[in-house]
Amino acid sequence: MVKVTAPLMSQDASGSLGKSIVFAKWKGRNYVRQLVTPSNPRTVPQRGRRAIIKFLAQAWKALTSAMQASYLTLAASNSYSTFNAYTSTNANRWTNGDAPQQSFQQSTTSTPGTSAAISATVTGKTANITATLTGGNPNNWGTAILRSTAPAAPTFPADVLAILPTPSGAGTYPFSDGNLPSGSYIYAAQGFNTDGVLNATGATHGVTIP
Repeated sequence: MVKVTAPLMSQDASGSLGKSIVFAKWKGRNYVRQLVTPSNPRTVPQRGRRAIIKFLAQAWKALTSAMQASYLTLAASNSYSTFNAYTSTNANRWTNGDAPQQSFQQSTTSTPGTSAAISATVTGKTANITATLTGGNPNNWGTAILRSTAPAAPTFPADVLAILPTPSGAGTYPFSDGNLPSGSYIYAAQGFNTDGVLNATGATHGVTIP
């Protein structure tokens, strides 16, 4: 990363140039870097990271003011927003193999519940997943859909495909996993509570894509 003054003979610049360099701003400073295109943007780690960031963005507005405010000190010390503090903290938890939390450094005291039952049907190259929660866990916040290639069973968080908001703790939640290569796959669902406590591993369901 190279800091620049008055980039492109202007006071500010953003975006890519010639598909080779990128102008941007970080903490009020202009900089330029090489444009890098991922060689495989659909790797398993990238897939999981996108899933957790999407889930966190969806869940942010539903948090109470007190939950959002718990990230204020971290945000101020790093000169970014409370939303960015919340997402970066929980993305780091994810990287370390932990589920996200609603409040900053929340005590993990809730009781693990039962994860959703999972079923699946196949239509062409798409696996149509249904996760079913029967309730009984008032602390439930989300349910991760996991997928592995048979015969290996999927594990959290390495094989997370998507994260579904399931705060009610009960209900039926559909998800479509499309454009699958031919082969056999195993799906599972694993929920987590508002304080980041993982629920018990749910039963698996296998499908074969022709």
